[in-house]
Amino acid sequence: MELDGEFYASPIVCEGALLLLDRDGAMTAVKAGPALKKIGARAVGRSGNASPAIAGNRLFVRTDKALVCLDRSTP
Repeated sequence: MELDGEFYASPIVCEGALLLLDRDGAMTAVKAGPALKKIGARAVGRSGNASPAIAGNRLFVRTDKALVCLDRSTP
């Protein structure tokens, strides 16, 4: 499987999925296993190179200009 984009940030694992942030600010979720499968994507809105961090139900992404918090409890 090939993903579009440039990835500088280290991927993280969350609930059995790899989360990858590309330089354009798109977060991609890939199911880990013998065959990788893209299971979702979400735009963070700004470019970034930093690895995401998880705390509780929140995912923190440091972009070039801001710290973005994605809260799992919010649709």
